[in-house]
Amino acid sequence: MYQRWLEVSHEALIRGWPQLRVWLSDREGQRLRAQITESANEWEQNKDEGSLYRGARLARALEWRDREENRLDLNALERAFLDESESRRQREQNEKEDQRQRELERERQLREQAERLAEEQKQRADEQAKARSRTKNLLIVSSALGLVAVLASRQPPC
Repeated sequence: MYQRWLEVSHEALIRGWPQLRVWLSDREGQRLRAQITESANEWEQNKDEGSLYRGARLARALEWRDREENRLDLNALERAFLDESESRRQREQNEKEDQRQRELERERQLREQAERLAEEQKQRADEQAKARSRTKNLLIVSSALGLVAVLASRQPPC
């Protein structure tokens, strides 16, 4: 008989206390909340950035936090912990983007430098080709003049 009374009392509690019903239905959320509380306390004690959430763990915690029914569930320390975790994620993303932009700028500079070098090499090649052409033409003219001089010197005097 005592067992039956506990069972009925339990059911009455669930029906009469809507918030308890929400808590019991969101056990995963409650586990997550407990983890956040534990992590926030550890972070407060150490003030170590290594204890902040990141990656999938942070995404899951932020998703849980941002649900309407959980907005007021966190205390100030837990909110500060998640906010700081989110801020660090944003800083890391900004640093990665800045690094990516620096790499793109460096690649652009290298490309421009390579284009300038290629243009300089093309100009030098053109100048060398012109110099070879002038040398060749000078050699042809010199040879022709030499041949004319040789032929002129072999003619018998009149």
